[in-house]
Amino acid sequence: MENKKETKKEKIMQVIDVFFVMILCFVVLLVTMLFQNLAGVKEAGKAYVIQASTLVPVVVALAAYVTFLVKRSKKDLKEIIELEYSEKEQEQV
Repeated sequence: MENKKETKKEKIMQVIDVFFVMILCFVVLLVTMLFQNLAGVKEAGKAYVIQASTLVPVVVALAAYVTFLVKRSKKDLKEIIELEYSEKEQEQV
């Protein structure tokens, strides 16, 4: 039972870590974009405009990437743990 709690806690921490990095990157880009707009950068091709038609696919793509990343990471982590414990069990025998 305790192992399930630890596994669930590890999953939650992994998701939090991934989202923290993704949100941090998004915030940096958004702040840069907003500062450029506030500074009056209106030259052709240099002003950023947020459009729902481009924002929605980006958010969906990021969500899909995070989902893939979490699933793949869990699979790789399980393989590493199984490999480590199988080696330790063989050493004890």
